[in-house]
Amino acid sequence: EGFGLPIIEAQIFGLKCIVSNNTSCNEVAGPSSLLVDPCSEEQIINSILKLQDMDKEDTSVEVIWASQFTWKLTAKKVRNIYEEIKHNISG
Repeated sequence: EGFGLPIIEAQIFGLKCIVSNNTSCNEVAGPSSLLVDPCSEEQIINSILKLQDMDKEDTSVEVIWASQFTWKLTAKKVRNIYEEIKHNISG
């Protein structure tokens, strides 16, 4: 699953994604992705067919969603967590 990075990489290029609904990928994939039970052939097939019918010209949702996941923002969030832990330990 690559910690969701392949999903974000695809979305940066405006690609729509089909992701498993029983992993953390559904949290990363965002509102425009199609969620499937990875054990359901029917859901996978239906999602592939639905993906073919989706508007491939309108990629703004995917690009906007993916653009919030940057290394700089991630580093800031991790630093904030460490600062909060430090504050809680030192009182």
